[in-house]
Amino acid sequence: WAVWEQWGAVRREAHRLGTRIMGDLPFLVSRDSADVWSCPNEFDPTRGVGAPADEINPEQDWGLPLFRWSVAEPAGFPWWSRRLVTARSWFDLLRLDHVVGFFRVWVMSKHETSRFEPADEPEQVRRGTVFLTHLRRVRCADGFTVSIQASELHYCEPRVSRGPWDSVEMGYPSAPMPDLAEYADAPEDEAATATDTVWGRVP
Repeated sequence: WAVWEQWGAVRREAHRLGTRIMGDLPFLVSRDSADVWSCPNEFDPTRGVGAPADEINPEQDWGLPLFRWSVAEPAGFPWWSRRLVTARSWFDLLRLDHVVGFFRVWVMSKHETSRFEPADEPEQVRRGTVFLTHLRRVRCADGFTVSIQASELHYCEPRVSRGPWDSVEMGYPSAPMPDLAEYADAPEDEAATATDTVWGRVP
C-alpha cells in the first residue's frame, strides 16, 4: 500500500514535468507468483519455459511455467487482458518482453523431450498473430490501447510480414536506428546496428 501511494506521487510529479514513464511487461511470471496461484487453469507448472542449447550455451531452464494457450485463447486471454489494464495503471508506456515467445516457446519437462511449442511454423504464426491482435483490442479505462511495431523482415522467428501492425511502443525495426540504440535489448557493441531485437520506442 505504501509503495503504491509513493509510486502514484512519482507519476503525478513526472506528469507535471511533462515526463512519461515506460514500464516493462515480462513475458511470463514465476511458478510461485500470485498470478499462477490465482489463475491455475491458465498455467502448467509441471512444464517449464527456457531456451535451447546453441554453439555457446547449454540448454537454459528459466523456471517459468508454461502458459496454457488451449485454455486462454478460447476464453479471450483473460489473464493477459487484466494484466495489461493493471500495468497501464502503473505506467504511461508499455514494452512487451520477449515478443517471440508469443509465437513459440522452448518447453522443458522431466517427463518429455524438450521442444519448441508449437512445433509447426504455420501454427506459430497463427498463435502469435491471434495473441497480438487480441492485445490491440484491449482498451484500458483511460482509452489506452496497445499498438505493435514490426518490420517486414525482422519481426521474429518465424519472420512474418503479415498482420495489422502499427508503429509505436514496441517491436523490431527494419533498419538500424542509432538514435534509439540506448533503448535496445542488445549488447552495447551491437545496439547501433541490431535489427533482430525488441526496441522500446519512445515517442
